[in-house]
Amino acid sequence: MGRNVEKIKNMLNGIIDPSNKHIRVGWIPGDKEKNIKLEDRNKRKEKSDIISSARMPLFCPECNKVMKKRLDNKMWMLHNHCFNCQIEFENTLIIEGTFDEWEKEKTIQNAKAYINEIKNELDDYVATLESDNLLYETGPTSVTKEKWDKVDTIKVRAKWEKEIKEVEENLETYVFGN
Repeated sequence: MGRNVEKIKNMLNGIIDPSNKHIRVGWIPGDKEKNIKLEDRNKRKEKSDIISSARMPLFCPECNKVMKKRLDNKMWMLHNHCFNCQIEFENTLIIEGTFDEWEKEKTIQNAKAYINEIKNELDDYVATLESDNLLYETGPTSVTKEKWDKVDTIKVRAKWEKEIKEVEENLETYVFGN
């Protein structure tokens, strides 16, 4: 800022012609401030990209028709196009004779996803059993510990994993009843 004060004084004294010299006045951020602003901008852009990827667009990317129905939203979340495009896709599969295979594959994928969800719940359940106490609220400002007897989590996990493995091996039999 000291240089600008000198330039303004020189301009007022007639040493510098104001018509051909520009004086910039302002704050010039240092490297640290630039990096912080850049990191903040990148974080905001990343969040914005995530949110926009989950948001349904106004027009279907395949047929360019307006997506305004409730079923369009559902199909967008599942297949990234509108309900009408999904109907056309499934109709094409029926005409080609591959719809039953496609439907079977989708059912198996859903069952596998459900099995993975059960595995995650098992991990949470075993972690809870490994804890020997549980905190619970007894009033607006009080918390009490409840003591649990130790459970053999190795046996519980082994039993459940055995059953899950059996279901995975016989998945098609369980799902389709063949």
